[in-house]
Amino acid sequence: GRAPATEPRRSEAQAGPVPARAAQATLATVAEPRARGACSTSGWCWLHPLPRLVPGAAWSDGTVTVAVGTRGEILRVTGGGMRFEPAPTTATLYAVWGPSAETMFAVGAGGTVLRYGSGQWTAMASPTLDDLVAIWGTSDRDVYAAGGRGALLHFDGHAWQEERRHPAEKRHILKAIWGSGPRDVYVAGEPAILIHFDGKAWSRIQHAGLAGDHGFHALWGSGPRDVWAFSAYQTALHFDGRAWSSERLPAGGYGVAAAWGSSARDVRAVDVDGSFMRYDGSTWKLAGTVKGGWPFVLDRDGRAFFAGSADALALVERGEARPTASARFSGKLTALTVTRSGELFLGAGNALVQLKVEGLERVGSEARVPLDALSASSAEELWAVGGNVVLHGDPRAPYETTIADEELRGIWARSGEGAHVVSRSGVIRRGDGKAWTEVARVADETLNAITGCGDAIFAVGSGGAVLRRAGGSWLRERAGSEYLSGVWCASDGVAFAVARRTTDGQRGVSVGGVVRFERGAWTEERVPADTPGLNAIWGASAAEIYAVGDAGAILRFDGRSWTREEPETRADLFGVAGTERGVYVAGSTGVVLRRAR
Repeated sequence: GRAPATEPRRSEAQAGPVPARAAQATLATVAEPRARGACSTSGWCWLHPLPRLVPGAAWSDGTVTVAVGTRGEILRVTGGGMRFEPAPTTATLYAVWGPSAETMFAVGAGGTVLRYGSGQWTAMASPTLDDLVAIWGTSDRDVYAAGGRGALLHFDGHAWQEERRHPAEKRHILKAIWGSGPRDVYVAGEPAILIHFDGKAWSRIQHAGLAGDHGFHALWGSGPRDVWAFSAYQTALHFDGRAWSSERLPAGGYGVAAAWGSSARDVRAVDVDGSFMRYDGSTWKLAGTVKGGWPFVLDRDGRAFFAGSADALALVERGEARPTASARFSGKLTALTVTRSGELFLGAGNALVQLKVEGLERVGSEARVPLDALSASSAEELWAVGGNVVLHGDPRAPYETTIADEELRGIWARSGEGAHVVSRSGVIRRGDGKAWTEVARVADETLNAITGCGDAIFAVGSGGAVLRRAGGSWLRERAGSEYLSGVWCASDGVAFAVARRTTDGQRGVSVGGVVRFERGAWTEERVPADTPGLNAIWGASAAEIYAVGDAGAILRFDGRSWTREEPETRADLFGVAGTERGVYVAGSTGVVLRRAR
């Protein structure tokens, strides 16, 4: 009943490659999170994985770091933790700068310009539609932004205007800006170009190191007589106040993406491969290497913030990386449940981790087997099954029991009443977490899921098999002939189950369906055409039900009809659950989405 994982669809091209990370199987828990700005038109917002942060797109003063990324994502890191700030755009943001952490500017795709003040981001009028990839200023009334097609803008405190009289051409992408003051500003880019503003006019710097098609991606200086321009080919240009000279960078110094210094005798740079370099006033030396990361920025203490191989942040001090945000998980999340207090649990493999705003963090020890189903009534009473193992209790130290010769597929628990589990062999057992007793079975079919309402319990499986407890007795029923993968009930007499079947002539391609139990009979529901195979179902009431399945399928029932919702992901979805405030879904590639209710 599990379809092959698919990759999530992205609405925008990513800015620069980020290496993939080998997934670790996990189970996660999180106090109910809020949506963070990256939402589809139907209201489904990404909680995990986060939209990608853009390499180099960060600013730091040593106390506060702000990084930006795709879909208008803005991340603020302080000593008190991390938070995502809502932005009035879904465009990719490529650069951010500010004279302080309280006053900032960000620029991005299509000429997007944002301003931060009074605790919120607002959109600014922009005179260009070209992508803007660099920003810098001397104050909030003297700011420059640059980007594609030679775009160069200036903000004077009132409005953004194009700088028309400068030597960059339409073929240039301007990628870096730095200056020592309003009358000493440099802009660099690719193909190799370096221009200078003296307070009156722009001019182009001429030097042999500026020949060719390579680009300059970073600028820094300690003053007007000490300026560095870093190229993509293990070289840098240095200005001493009289002339420019070429400097060879140490091995590994390719594509410097960020530079900072405390003085002319203490300059530091990091490149896209994680090489950490330092200049002592006479020689550049390799100070260390951080593997698997794209550098963001060097802060005023010379520390480097990196985008790790899984889009996590890492702080580099003394050449060593220390994570400031947990790595993104990219494996398959196969189970999901939410407690009444709003704590969200996810299952994928055989470890326990907690999903926080900055990523996934492990909680407790790994289980011996992958976990396929979860049920929880409180944070202290988690139930999980996988293989022949049942875990019960505090997720940090659960009690484990085994049921011999069984492959457990589903579990349903109610506070104070123990739990029911279903197995591949078609057996239902009831237990308290230590001892288990068979209460019903169906021959020649598997049972995949179980749930309960009031005095009724519903278990569903292959071949349309249903075991229903009513009036203290277990009844064997058929709900069609499809493979039933999930079930949810609204009351003793109303339940819904989701199905999947392989279509003729399309081996491995599944289509989905929904069956409904009411007035003592099971009937097939009408669902949108081409609905993929469905894996799980949950509802808040008989008039608000969600079913999820392959290729990002989410169906919503309003009491009258089923409609398809667009979550902007093609990941297979395996779990759905909710609270009074929101509905959550989870699936392959570590996807967790939330929709407000």
